[in-house]
Amino acid sequence: MQDEAKNAGGTVQGIRGYGPGKFDTIVDSYVYHVTLEGVDSEVGDVQDMGWFGVMGGKDLLAAVERAASEEGDKLTPEEKELFKDDGGVIVSEDGQGFVSVDYFNTKAELDQKWSEIEDEAETFYTDNPDDSDEALDELSGELDKLTEKISSLNGESMCEAKKSRRAKKNKRGRKGKPSPRRGKRKH
Repeated sequence: MQDEAKNAGGTVQGIRGYGPGKFDTIVDSYVYHVTLEGVDSEVGDVQDMGWFGVMGGKDLLAAVERAASEEGDKLTPEEKELFKDDGGVIVSEDGQGFVSVDYFNTKAELDQKWSEIEDEAETFYTDNPDDSDEALDELSGELDKLTEKISSLNGESMCEAKKSRRAKKNKRGRKGKPSPRRGKRKH
C-alpha cells in the first residue's frame, strides 16, 4: 500500500501526500515525529550511510495518532491500515534531511528487513572505519606544538603546560569510538 501511495503522489486510497519537502506522505511526517521520542533500535548516521530506525508494536498506531492530534489532524482509515497487525515501520533519513518510511504488515517481514539493514550498516562501517582516533592523535600533536609556543611566551615550562592539558583531557575522558547519535539528524 505504501508503494502505491508513493507512486501516485500520496493520493491513492486516502493516503495523503505531503507535497514538496522532506516527507512523501503526511502520515510519514507523523511517524517521523514519533521517532524523535525514540525508536526500538537504530543504526547509521545521517552524515555517512544514512540513519535508520525501527519501531513496531501495538502502541505505534496510538503514538502516530497522538502526533497527528498534536497537529490538529486525524489519520484517514487508509492511513490507519498501514499500522495493522503486528508489523511496524523502518524510518530512514539521509544527509539532506529527506525521510522515507517503509511499512510492514508482519513482525517477520519487519525483522527480516531490519536484519538486512543491520548487515549493510556493519559492512559499511567495516569498509569505512572511523579514523577519529587517528585524527585526534594528529590534532593532539599539533596542540602540543602550540602549547609549547604559548608556554615559552608565558614563561611556563613545557612539562607543566602538558600536564595541565592532559589533566583537562583526562577529566573529560576519552572513551572508545562514539556511537552514532540521532542528535546529528537534520530536523
